[in-house]
Amino acid sequence: MEQLIQNILEESDIDKDGTINLSEFQHIVSRSPDFASSFKIIL
Repeated sequence: MEQLIQNILEESDIDKDGTINLSEFQHIVSRSPDFASSFKIIL
């Protein structure tokens, strides 16, 4: 699971600065139309 998350974060970090900014996040979400329906935050 950790490797999967790491791969997703590395792919998402377009400018390779170690963080994902808003435009990078929007880019990833736009590539995954089902993202919003499957995204959950469990508190």
